[in-house]
Amino acid sequence: MMLLQNLVVAIAAVAQTTAATACPGPASASNPQTADGVAFKVLQNGLAKPRGVVMDSEGNLLVVEAKGKGVTRVVLDDAEGLDVCVSSSAQLIDDSTLNHGIALSSDGKTLFVSSDSNAYAYPYDASKGTVGNAKHLIKGMKQTGHVSRTLLVPRHNSDLLLVSRGSDSNIDKETAEISSGRSQLRIFKIPDLVKDGAEAVEYTAGEVLGWGLRNSVGVADDPTNGHIVSPHSLRTQLRGSKQKKQTEESEKKC
Repeated sequence: MMLLQNLVVAIAAVAQTTAATACPGPASASNPQTADGVAFKVLQNGLAKPRGVVMDSEGNLLVVEAKGKGVTRVVLDDAEGLDVCVSSSAQLIDDSTLNHGIALSSDGKTLFVSSDSNAYAYPYDASKGTVGNAKHLIKGMKQTGHVSRTLLVPRHNSDLLLVSRGSDSNIDKETAEISSGRSQLRIFKIPDLVKDGAEAVEYTAGEVLGWGLRNSVGVADDPTNGHIVSPHSLRTQLRGSKQKKQTEESEKKC
């Protein structure tokens, strides 16, 4: 997956025309093109590899930045549509190991985040913009290959935490065994993870939901029926030497 070193947070809305907004926002660092009838504006530049974004119960954005920044809280004003602007932005969690996964519990009071090795939970107060102490939930995911650990709390089963883990290399033969715990999507029960006295569990302790999923960087649930969907990322590095080098470099960033 090709990533820009510094990306932006933007909003998009369906509109027949692009009208002037009350707050134009910063200039775009790139030149994105949209389909007819779709308008957008940049909310914030300068984020270091933003990989995951969730909205809290107060309408603020929580962004996990993969380039050693942790989680940033972006507070939006009360304007509607493309008139919305950033009121403030500040670091919420200072943890350079966090690199991709982010999710909120159904009540918005627990924030889940992940590194390449572990998953954590933080008590979160959306109105104050503060977190409590981290609780280590899941361990044993360290490997040399794909490093994204996508997190999802399904809307139809909000007591569950889904965690994806990709393969250890482009072709990972050991994933032929389900016990490898790689190229999988596993289910964990949130009440068991966060209860007082609970210690971090191995990734392989979770129930297998999907297997043979090379690198499920994207995981979502269908709001109408609760079905879980994920793109299937097939193997790369199968072309000439120049393309092989390019794909190897992009794989390191995912």
